[in-house]
Amino acid sequence: MSRQRAALQPPPPLLSAVPPAVVHEFAKVAVTGLLKGETSSKGFTKAAKQLQTTVEAVSQAVSAVSNIYSRASRANLSYQQLVDFLAIQGYAEALRLALADYFIERVGEIREYVSLAVLQMPTYRSLDWRLDLQIASRSLRHQSAPVFVLSLTIQPPRIFQKTDKDDQGEETKVVFLEAKFATLKAVCSQLELAIGEARSGAHGQRVMRLFK
Repeated sequence: MSRQRAALQPPPPLLSAVPPAVVHEFAKVAVTGLLKGETSSKGFTKAAKQLQTTVEAVSQAVSAVSNIYSRASRANLSYQQLVDFLAIQGYAEALRLALADYFIERVGEIREYVSLAVLQMPTYRSLDWRLDLQIASRSLRHQSAPVFVLSLTIQPPRIFQKTDKDDQGEETKVVFLEAKFATLKAVCSQLELAIGEARSGAHGQRVMRLFK
């Protein structure tokens, strides 16, 4: 595991301030989130009240542990290697030992999940557009000001198992954008240049027709 590639942010203040028993609870929530592919924030409010802190602080602590365990699992770190790595990152001794202890308890499950988990990036689904044209105003005379309103439908990024079926429920998200003609023209020009450099026969031509 390269120290440069695996560099982490310093431990969140909350993670450094709580006792090992609470660190174990954060670790438990983090591992549960990893195995399910998502972290539920339902219990964050209760934990924040008990610790007299904010929900955001609890979320940051859990996310930091998830990041540590994911990286350690992919790099096949041993208990001592993880302890040493956390020491380099500025984690106090009691904190790094607590994190390493729980990691070793669940390392088999974590590695199995990480080996099967796949990150799916946002996926294009459809694009609708409307042209709004302002032809007169107090500050604009004898000129037109065309503006395109775009409705872009995508499938949001998600983590799924390689064994999952592709036809399982598909969640979509609609993003509304507004752009001037000059902006869209510049975007198309850049896409044409990029596709020209990585053109692959008929596939490249289909992509070109999509954006033109």
